[in-house]
Amino acid sequence: MLDITWSWLTPVIKKARKETLSVGDLKLTKIDLETKTLATKFVQEYNTNPKKSLLKHFLKVHKKNIGGMFVGIAFLVLASCLAPLCISSFQEYLSPLNFFDCDFTNYPSSLVILKQKTVQQGLEYVFSTLYPYWIIIGLSLSLISVGDSICGLNCVQFGIKITGALLDVLFNKMTVLSETTKNVNAQGSLANILFSDTMKIQAFTQQFYYIFSIPMNLIVAIVYLATYIDPVALIGAGGLLIFIPIIGTCAKIMQNSLSRMATLQDIRSQSQNQMQDASSEPNLYLVMSISWLILLNLQILADFCYMEHLRSTSLIYFSN
Repeated sequence: MLDITWSWLTPVIKKARKETLSVGDLKLTKIDLETKTLATKFVQEYNTNPKKSLLKHFLKVHKKNIGGMFVGIAFLVLASCLAPLCISSFQEYLSPLNFFDCDFTNYPSSLVILKQKTVQQGLEYVFSTLYPYWIIIGLSLSLISVGDSICGLNCVQFGIKITGALLDVLFNKMTVLSETTKNVNAQGSLANILFSDTMKIQAFTQQFYYIFSIPMNLIVAIVYLATYIDPVALIGAGGLLIFIPIIGTCAKIMQNSLSRMATLQDIRSQSQNQMQDASSEPNLYLVMSISWLILLNLQILADFCYMEHLRSTSLIYFSN
């Protein structure tokens, strides 16, 4: 079984153009990414506690991806710890007091030593002294790349599994509906779910690991500032612990408000459809009443013509 990638599409497209495509040319995906398997796991978890939010159900079902995401976050936090420690260890070589000042009397001893050397000797001295700095910085950059890749991979798979499970459940629900409901949903709400909602879910899951990595990086920065710069920076940690619950509460309130707005919008559209259906019935009765009046007028006109015919024939008979 192969993952969903773009590499196998090129030969398939070429064979499709030449009309030599066969069933064996289509690569199979992983069983873990099949919509039927994803929907089954989701439904089994959802039936245990329907009152829980969908995100909590998916977090419990796909623990493997969440665990892999936290492994990537650990790499990112480790990279955040290495860089400031490295810079603090070699700060005397990296940050002169004044870039435009050529007077080295007030500079550290390392820079005074550099002044007494030639350019070639100075470069040799710098690289021989700072090679641990280059190694640690390179390791930090590598950890950032690896951590981003691991987090991105697991978050993308997490989003694919969520959308795949929801769409499979949706289509299974659609099969038990009437044909009219299928057509209406296919034109309206189903198309909306297929495009806008899946795009929103995928965009959210792709950036999901930032929710955890950014606060951890802030804590690392605050601890570094408090250790090497000024202990007053620990006040920032206390402020962070205070503001994070406030931000979470505001986000929850906003989420509830948006969900209520969406519910009101659905109720409004449903009421509008009901009003349109209700207004169509009086129109139908109006058409029926008008048709009945037209038929009545035609019947009266026919009776009048018949009476006139009888009267004219009777006058002719009596005149004879």
